Amino acid sequence: DTHFLTDDERAEMINLARSDVQGYLLALKGRRMWVDVKTNANSTKNTVAPISDLLAFCHILLIRFNRRSMVHQYYDDHVRTIPAKTDTQGDASPTKIVEPFPVSLHMRRADSCDHKGRDHHQAEASPLHSIAQMSGTRMCYKTAVYLASLERIEQKVRRPLEVYLSTDDAGKVLEEIETEHPDLFRRMTWKVIEVARDTFKYSRYIEYAKANHAELGRSAYADLWHLSHGQAFVGHLGSRFGKISWYLATARYNTLIPFKSVDGHSVCCEIDEACGETAPYVTSIENCLTFAHEPLRRKHADYWGQGSKMRQEIANSTILQMSA
Repeated sequence: DTHFLTDDERAEMINLARSDVQGYLLALKGRRMWVDVKTNANSTKNTVAPISDLLAFCHILLIRFNRRSMVHQYYDDHVRTIPAKTDTQGDASPTKIVEPFPVSLHMRRADSCDHKGRDHHQAEASPLHSIAQMSGTRMCYKTAVYLASLERIEQKVRRPLEVYLSTDDAGKVLEEIETEHPDLFRRMTWKVIEVARDTFKYSRYIEYAKANHAELGRSAYADLWHLSHGQAFVGHLGSRFGKISWYLATARYNTLIPFKSVDGHSVCCEIDEACGETAPYVTSIENCLTFAHEPLRRKHADYWGQGSKMRQEIANSTILQMSA
């Protein structure tokens, strides 16, 4: 949103975002105290379902994701639909109109993958016990990896799919899918945000694209909203971009959105954590949603080699203090 705000509005938004997280935690604490009193005055057991906490968190994010009229207009001006080329799908009758099932598809390309090149893209999705997703070490994946998940969803829902695609070069990706997977391409509807390719011309990393920074921000904002339309998510939860879009979709439909994270990351670990190692230390839904190592300003032993292990270190130090 910062690309649509003045400096004063941006500062106010940052302060409000901070207070939102604090307010969420205070409200959560107060609600649990009330529930404990109603059920058992001496009980400290968490009686609130984690899904309720997740939904509250996602709705706060959606409220802060303020789509002003100019953002509405930008999205409407840039979204493009490529309709399916067939009227039938699975067991559907040729004479019956079947409402398509919306799926969000986030494919990492461009500077996210340039450090290794296309020849090093993975041919299979990664498991939970995979590497942390830092710049320079994150893995990228062949297009077929994403499409395999789309086909699995298609088989499960037995309906045509409407795919909300977000990637750095949607035109090139769609050409690849149409050429190498023509049947899949024709039977699905595709929705993309079309932005002039010159917008994405920059050296090395997107952070240094000063000339087109504002337009890059607007297109990213539109893509986040674009991805929030899916009732299932395929892509990267080892990406803040992918994770925010999943949160927005969860708020949009007010339910847990099924996901396939090709990089093996879950919602509950940070992008620079190895999720399999971190999982035992995610002790609550609050820890899952709000833990962040950056504000702690503590040194990492080998950040660029192993990622952040701050959650484990804090948990272990707490255990030692309690046992001392």
